[in-house]
Amino acid sequence: MASGTNNSILGNALYAGTAAAIDLNRNGPTVNDAGDGDGGANGTQNFPVIQSARSSGGIAIFAATLDSRSNTTFRVEFFSSPLNQSTNLASALLFLGATNVTTAADGKVAFTFAASSFAPAGHMVTATATDPDGNTSELSPCVLLGGAPYVARPVGSLGHDLGQGNDMNNRGDVTGFANGGDGLYTHAFLCTNGVMTDLGTLGGNESNGLGINDAGDVVGWAEISPGVTRAFLYRNGQRAY
Repeated sequence: MASGTNNSILGNALYAGTAAAIDLNRNGPTVNDAGDGDGGANGTQNFPVIQSARSSGGIAIFAATLDSRSNTTFRVEFFSSPLNQSTNLASALLFLGATNVTTAADGKVAFTFAASSFAPAGHMVTATATDPDGNTSELSPCVLLGGAPYVARPVGSLGHDLGQGNDMNNRGDVTGFANGGDGLYTHAFLCTNGVMTDLGTLGGNESNGLGINDAGDVVGWAEISPGVTRAFLYRNGQRAY
């Protein structure tokens, strides 16, 4: 963007380019100025600075600052993406959420923000600031989102050796199938906080949990008689098809 003002860039996916995703004044990444008194394209709006970013339960938690015009409310948007290995420049593949922050008389504000969307640990995160007139900043320098991407842990069994997890929700609940009963047949299971629940069948011998949502509802298939299967929903301790 070589010139012009009041150009809002909100919630966009900006990824895999060969240059800066947002380049005000077309002169490459611009350094913030104290008090944000400069001009140019979009007033060369200052970007937020991410001080830290960590993943907790798949949610990114940020600590950040913004130095811009005094006593002004800004919309700050956060994004994540794999590191663009070709340029090492910040990019914005996944929109994680936004918050409004208001600067003090000295033009500064420090704040924290918990994203509303899943953010993979190991991604790079970045942010923009947009003023009340709609002037959006460049992307901030990217920061590595800390936290282990995966934590391996056993989910137990139904008393026998065979078991497989098929899906997990954002709370960490798992569904799949495992040998149940006398060990001859596999049953769908729900594992919540390390506690395994045998979801049984619809009258036949076998069942399998294939998907689970954040409310703990499980869908899959189950036999109504040997060799005859139906889709099933397990909700609040009840099976239905």
